[in-house]
Amino acid sequence: MSTRQILVIGVGGTGKSYIVNCLHPRGIPAFDADSVPGLAQFVDRNGCAVDFPRSADEQWLAQHTFQWVDLALDQLLATHPTLYLCGMADNMFDFLDRFDQVYHLRATHDLLLQRLTHPARQNWLGETAAQRRFVLRQNDMLEQQVALRGIPSVDAALSPAAIYEQIRR
Repeated sequence: MSTRQILVIGVGGTGKSYIVNCLHPRGIPAFDADSVPGLAQFVDRNGCAVDFPRSADEQWLAQHTFQWVDLALDQLLATHPTLYLCGMADNMFDFLDRFDQVYHLRATHDLLLQRLTHPARQNWLGETAAQRRFVLRQNDMLEQQVALRGIPSVDAALSPAAIYEQIRR
């Protein structure tokens, strides 16, 4: 495997964590950004880290952002010259130049709603109707940003193996 640092982005429900859970046991250095200690946090308008309330409503979501911490990302990249980082943060576009390639997991609203409400889902975002509406709006905005930046998209409905085949090139 060549030395490459790949970022895979997508909103909640696109399968980022699932992909990591399928690739990591196969010896592929894949990381879920939400699970990397110190990398991701919700912050309020003052920039202070806050805990995410599982019952977060639209007002709470509008007043907080999900941010990556640059020092934690730098440390992860320095210690893993080859990696696939799967995640999303409100400030992720600030970090694109740190990766050799960026891919976007594209999903329809129907697929997102199906996954966000699946009983086996382990991620907290999407538990409430307000959170699901938030994710769908995020998805629409992300699609626009990805198109503006020319980031290649991969169909999130594909199997993790098929997605890996597309992003490992």
